[in-house]
Amino acid sequence: MANGDTPGPKGTTADTTKVDAGTLSRSAGSAPGTLGSISAKQKRYSYSISGTVGALGDMLFTEATNRLPGTWYDRTRKTTQLRADEAALGLSEFFDADAKAAARRTVANIKAPPPVAVDIHFETSEGVEHITVRGRRGSRSFRFDFKQAEKMAATLPKDADVFQPFYDTIDKILKAVIQVR
Repeated sequence: MANGDTPGPKGTTADTTKVDAGTLSRSAGSAPGTLGSISAKQKRYSYSISGTVGALGDMLFTEATNRLPGTWYDRTRKTTQLRADEAALGLSEFFDADAKAAARRTVANIKAPPPVAVDIHFETSEGVEHITVRGRRGSRSFRFDFKQAEKMAATLPKDADVFQPFYDTIDKILKAVIQVR
């Protein structure tokens, strides 16, 4: 029997030279046997991604939700602004009472969002993403420079994965999430 592994994508691993033929994932799946399931006893966490994300933040959305089960909130500036604009439209004279009630709930949620165990905050400026992972057990900070990654990619061997610096940084961020939650 497997060790209680949750079904689904496994994401990246340190050994990126191997691809699981069955799933085309960058890491091998579980050994044959029954897969565990998420039980009521297993602790579930809530997470948010906030700030101004760049390419690394966009990649993190996919990896994080696949690798860390729980409730995920998109609290990025762009999404928050889109929600506020939609709420403003819902409160206009063009909509009925139900739409206005939904818009008021959205405005209230934007002003006082539900608490989360971990917030992953991005600030992106001039090709550099500054990432702060904040949780109940402290915070961790990271920096990802796209220009530096681009220069490094130009020096890699022909068969090397140019996305490896992205994967490595995402792995570090997700490890920090687990440490601070």
